[in-house]
Amino acid sequence: MASLLYYMLTNEPTNGPTSEDKIPSLKSPITREIKHSLIFPSHEKLYDLAQHISDHSLSEKVNNYRFGVVPRALSADFDLSPLVIDKYEVDSILVLELVEQGRYISLFVKHYTGNDTKTIGVINLAKTELSQGYSYIAKRVNQLLALQSKAVNDDYGQEFYQQLAMNITEARALSEQFYDAERVGKATSLLENLPLQTATSLAIQCAIKVDIGWHSNEKAQFEQAAHLCEQALIMDSQHPLVKTTNAFRLFRNGNLEMAAREYQSILTETPHSVEGLIGQAQLSMQYYLQDPTKHFSALEHAINLQQQAILKDPDYWKSYHFLSTFFYLAKQPKQALAVIEKLTELVTNEITLANGALLSLCQAELGDARRYSEKMLDINADSYVAYETLFFINAYQHKSERALQAMEKAMVHFGDQGGLFVQWGQLADAYRWSGKKESAVTHYQTALIEYEQDKTKNQTTAHDNIYSMFFQAAIYRMRNQPIAAELIEQLSELDVKEMPTSYQLKAAVLYKWLGDNQTANTIQQRLVETCPIYSQAMDLSD
Repeated sequence: MASLLYYMLTNEPTNGPTSEDKIPSLKSPITREIKHSLIFPSHEKLYDLAQHISDHSLSEKVNNYRFGVVPRALSADFDLSPLVIDKYEVDSILVLELVEQGRYISLFVKHYTGNDTKTIGVINLAKTELSQGYSYIAKRVNQLLALQSKAVNDDYGQEFYQQLAMNITEARALSEQFYDAERVGKATSLLENLPLQTATSLAIQCAIKVDIGWHSNEKAQFEQAAHLCEQALIMDSQHPLVKTTNAFRLFRNGNLEMAAREYQSILTETPHSVEGLIGQAQLSMQYYLQDPTKHFSALEHAINLQQQAILKDPDYWKSYHFLSTFFYLAKQPKQALAVIEKLTELVTNEITLANGALLSLCQAELGDARRYSEKMLDINADSYVAYETLFFINAYQHKSERALQAMEKAMVHFGDQGGLFVQWGQLADAYRWSGKKESAVTHYQTALIEYEQDKTKNQTTAHDNIYSMFFQAAIYRMRNQPIAAELIEQLSELDVKEMPTSYQLKAAVLYKWLGDNQTANTIQQRLVETCPIYSQAMDLSD
């Protein structure tokens, strides 16, 4: 199950609202009334409220309310971007018209004084358009609630969520999906073509650049991300999404100390911030990954933080996603699987279902593993992830031909993600198990080339070398040649116990190929304690 950690650590599923986008405070009675009206909307009530606000003096109105991108100098504690309907998000794109009216107001208050006819006329125009903006929101709220009602019988609310995913919301959803260059490009295009930029839209663009930079290891992407986050901070330095995105940028850029300070600041100012807790948990996990033996308590701390996040927002998918990851790293797959089962009640996509399938496979629950895989194919008949998962399931059932067919289909649909040495190695394994030695050798050689290219780009870890050793050893065996002495020496220098489980499995196979069955069995038994399915590992049970 080589790719399990890859899915769990590098991707965040979507299809759900983000906790951080909820209205952060309910300081004023008007704010509370507006939020209540949006959660339990009535067109007449909301329109009456708009009329009530419009009757206030313009100066008082501007001093007490802030609409979207209105300059912070105009102050206040009320932000209509985004609104919240029940647990579903309506992002700032739905109030762009209202934002434009807010821009009118900011100009008038700053540049017009006196009682001349022109000033009064312009102010009245702004008041009228502001009222119309509220009317527009009321209409959209009712439309969205109708969609929500229609989607009640839809287990995952796909239709409803897709209807909500307009412009900023859609761009955000696209940018957070399993890394796909086409989707990221579409999200970027949506954001760059907005009628105006908000702190939220800039923060999302910053997050996209961070994600691209992290996957491609391109310094220029991080530099662009820094510029976008700086712009977002200038526009609204207190917006929760802006602050957490900037902290995330620092984290991904390797500035762990600065990221830690940012997340601590977020939690000091907003103790209920779920994104702040998630960020601190990821930091703790990163410290653990740097030195698992020295920082094991950091992993326990990460689990504790994620559990706190769930208590604060039991319906936020991201908390469950990371908690399942942390439980898996802590060698608690049963707990990880229980969390995944809860996660799939909240959201559904290929990555979440893949993790459910692989964790079920880990526990030797093959029926559940196949059920998760079939759900993936229901979502996307061309899913690379689904076919790779079926490869693992068939491999552990010793169905060599089916494993090969699944992995061949997986690689057909790999698309722009192609080139990962692990996947080429898995395809080579499938050919070897099916007795197709020449094809196996060819694909192991491809895997080695991909590994060396990734290594040159600093995109490999110290543990990844075990795969390179495995590929070389497999080629020697299929050519009936002795395994090179330098590989044996390299293997003896490795601390296998500190490796992820899938890496330990490769080490166990290498020891078996070298004739050291005792060491191979010791490693395998240790793995079985975590994942019972390893007792059926293809290369250790033949």
